Amino acid sequence: QKEGVTITALRVSQVQLTGTKQSESTSASFTFSLEAEGSYDKLTNFGASLANFNRIVTIESIGITKEAKRDVLILEVRGREYFKK
Repeated sequence: QKEGVTITALRVSQVQLTGTKQSESTSASFTFSLEAEGSYDKLTNFGASLANFNRIVTIESIGITKEAKRDVLILEVRGREYFKK
């Protein structure tokens, strides 16, 4: 939990850290998805903070839904992060 936001799920795709003879690229990427709970203001601030990562991150989708049973807001983010090998 950070700044009123609780990350409830984090999924990361498989990451290949070493190159193959066919792929001599010096950079790589992986996809991720996360879900978090919090107030609207806290969730929007958290989503905006993704732009301040030290690495390049592209957001493929982002959305906020309300879970009626527990009366909480849920942020869902899917994206890709890039890094040097």
